[in-house]
Amino acid sequence: MKKSFIKFLMVPIVFLMVIFITACGETDYTEALNDAKNDLTIQYASTDSILHVTSNLTLPSKINDLDVTWTSGNTSVITNAGVVTRPASDTPVLLTATISAGDVSVTKVFTLIVKAVPVVTYSVTFNVDGGSAVSSQTVVSGAKATLPTAPTKAGFTFVGWYKEAALTTAWVFATDTVSANTTLYAKWEAVLYTVTFETGGGSAVAALTNVASGATITAPTAPTKDHYTFDGWYKEAELTNSFVFATDTVNANITLYAKWTPIHFTVTFESNGGSAVAALTNVMSGTAITAPTAPTKEHYTFDGWYKEVGLTTPWNFTTDTVTSNSTLYAKWTAVTFTVSFESNGGSAVASMPSVMSGTTIAAPTAPTRENYTFDGWYKEVGLTTPWNFTTDTVTSNTTLYAKWMAVTYTVTFDSDGGTAIDPLTNVMHGATIALPTEPTKDGYTFEGWYKEVEFTNLWVFETDVVTSNTTLFAKWEVEVVVPAGTAISTAQEFHDMTKGGSADEFYLANDIDFTGFTWTVTGTGTAFRGILNGNGMTISNITIDGSGTGVYGGIFQRTNGAVIHDLTIDNAHVDAVGRVGVLIGRIETAETVITNVVIKNSSAAGTAGEGVGVVVGNASLPLTITNLQIISSTAFNTNKNVAFIAGRADHAVTLTDVYVFGSTAESTNFSTDAGVGGVIGYTNAATAALTFTRVVIEDSTLKGRSSGTLVGYFRFGSLTATDVFTDVEFVLATSDGQHGVIGRRNVDANTTDPIFTNVFAHYVGQQAGVAVQLDPANVLADLSGLDQAWWTANLGGITGSAVWVFNATSKFYQIA
Repeated sequence: MKKSFIKFLMVPIVFLMVIFITACGETDYTEALNDAKNDLTIQYASTDSILHVTSNLTLPSKINDLDVTWTSGNTSVITNAGVVTRPASDTPVLLTATISAGDVSVTKVFTLIVKAVPVVTYSVTFNVDGGSAVSSQTVVSGAKATLPTAPTKAGFTFVGWYKEAALTTAWVFATDTVSANTTLYAKWEAVLYTVTFETGGGSAVAALTNVASGATITAPTAPTKDHYTFDGWYKEAELTNSFVFATDTVNANITLYAKWTPIHFTVTFESNGGSAVAALTNVMSGTAITAPTAPTKEHYTFDGWYKEVGLTTPWNFTTDTVTSNSTLYAKWTAVTFTVSFESNGGSAVASMPSVMSGTTIAAPTAPTRENYTFDGWYKEVGLTTPWNFTTDTVTSNTTLYAKWMAVTYTVTFDSDGGTAIDPLTNVMHGATIALPTEPTKDGYTFEGWYKEVEFTNLWVFETDVVTSNTTLFAKWEVEVVVPAGTAISTAQEFHDMTKGGSADEFYLANDIDFTGFTWTVTGTGTAFRGILNGNGMTISNITIDGSGTGVYGGIFQRTNGAVIHDLTIDNAHVDAVGRVGVLIGRIETAETVITNVVIKNSSAAGTAGEGVGVVVGNASLPLTITNLQIISSTAFNTNKNVAFIAGRADHAVTLTDVYVFGSTAESTNFSTDAGVGGVIGYTNAATAALTFTRVVIEDSTLKGRSSGTLVGYFRFGSLTATDVFTDVEFVLATSDGQHGVIGRRNVDANTTDPIFTNVFAHYVGQQAGVAVQLDPANVLADLSGLDQAWWTANLGGITGSAVWVFNATSKFYQIA
């Protein structure tokens, strides 16, 4: 390589030498030209030389005032002006300088070596941004890169290569050169698709355009379709695979298909009391239904199915369609009939049209027929079966037939307390009747039968005829019955009767008022042995004074086998020193019987230990009392032994049906043997057998130390009490009282244990002491629970007796 290059340099050098020799032979300018030629040089860049040219040259245009022109042997490398273009490889260039002087010129040739451009290469890298790989290129500096095969990227179209990641400036492979390591960036345009929605008869859904390949899409608003439910979008017309909007991507133009599920409803039939009709299920929305078999209902005709409970709009099975769960309602028309009345000769009775089948009818006003009694309506002409308007129902057009009975009457006899007379029945209209057996009535004389209760017109059995049901009334005249015995009609007569010791019978002819009558008793008086019939009369306003030692006080100072009955004593006051009772001072020798006696607003006061009582002071012999009432009365003794019935009892006392109300028994002697009793104050002998049955003491007071609601001091005898209720208040100024059912009892051979059956009590102010007490269960703490039911449950002997009645105000039973 070096030998060839030397040979190449030698040729111009020889040529220059020839020229030079030739020139030396010329005149004048030769030397100047030669000097100029010798002096002529090329100015190089600081690092260049003739054999190492890399930069432009400075070629002088004059030398020693001589003109110089330059000619390049290779202008593509060095121009005539000295501009250097470095070749790809080292290149020699002949550069000829022509120096002119006049017409003479000389040339000077320079052989320069222009150094090749240094080979600099750069890497061109391709950023494919997710596309297929593109190999990098090594490119000489200043050279152009080669356009590679375009990359590919799913879902995208390759647009070109760009100089920046921002893809602003495109790289032009035809002109752009590489001057540094370079990265080119692939630009992509996403492939866009269209998603079309096929709604299958539903409302339209707009297509989605410009959907990037690989992107998911948002579900559009669901379409609607009458009578169907939207059930999602599917990938195929066959609706096999659903499109999942959350995960499925679009990679082509696609069509999604709507899936629809038919809407089904149930139609229910409300038969409104008719036979049941099965519901229709799975009825497709918007379709008509077939009418079911009509229901049935007794006594009604089926009149179709309706849309509302109010039966306003009928359902048309031909045109109406089901669009929701529905209930259809049966309409019924009642079957009606006509009931006609055949009165069979009686007055006309209007027929009853439009009677609903299966219902009863009200009986029409009964027809009338002279001298006949209407006997009801019958179902047949033969009048066999009566029509019961309460239970028979109309099930067809019906005729009812009147039945008639010839008029008969009943004649009733009102005997007004006389013996009963049987009525006469079936008495024909216009007939006379026979005189019945004459009735009787104690104390009256029968005076005949009358047409009116006022006894205006006498019924004449021979001529009077019956034209209606008739009651005849018995007329009576009172028989004057004079009680047995001697009539007592004045205060004096009564007074004398009590004093005479008579064993005769007496009766009161009238009430006797003793107002202003002076009645004084002395001594023990004479025992009354007779019978006093009070005859239901009242003696009143009596004041009896018996001052003096040992005086027996009472309307009767003493009785011996006396009977006193049917008498009321009102406002009688007896005050004596000895044994005192409003009615009797002392009973002696024989039993005294008292029946149906009322003592009210009265008092007995005494000072003897032998006893003071509202009824009897001292019962030395048996006393039997039946139906006695003591109302608002007082027995008072400054000595021992006081009570409502008898202050002292030496013998049997038998009480039946006795009622005491609002009364007081008081002794101011506070010794322990001072007995104050609701019934007996003191028993004084073993013969004092006390029997009390149905006794009620209400709201009364016992004042004394040894106080008993039945017996004050039970020293001797026996006591049996049945069905007894006592409501008393005990009053004692001291605190050593003996209060109970018996205030004090001697427990020895002289007394037997009392027998109590259904004996109850209510106490106020009790000091129990050593008194005999009832079972605590028989003592009422208060009277709040006292009512008629309590009496019935506990004292049935009283509530079951006609003698007693219940006072709803006081809640006590009282003698009627």
